[in-house]
Amino acid sequence: DSVLGHRIEIALCDPPGEELVHLLLTEEWVYDVESENSRLRLRVNQPSQCLPRILECCINNRASVESVITKSPSLEDVFLKATGRELG
Repeated sequence: DSVLGHRIEIALCDPPGEELVHLLLTEEWVYDVESENSRLRLRVNQPSQCLPRILECCINNRASVESVITKSPSLEDVFLKATGRELG
């Protein structure tokens, strides 16, 4: 799990600002951040430990959170990491 990271998906009321995305990328526990419309997708290690800090970053940047979903690496993630190519 630590090589692939867990995924955290956050739905916001409005699109996140570049400042929030940049702030999250500077955190040591964040491997990757994708921003699409009003959603943030993060790859992190130990989501239960870093989730409070992620939410704090959102609040401090006036980003209203609608929902949060945490996901473990999928079989497709594991396959991609092991082979370097996608299924299909």
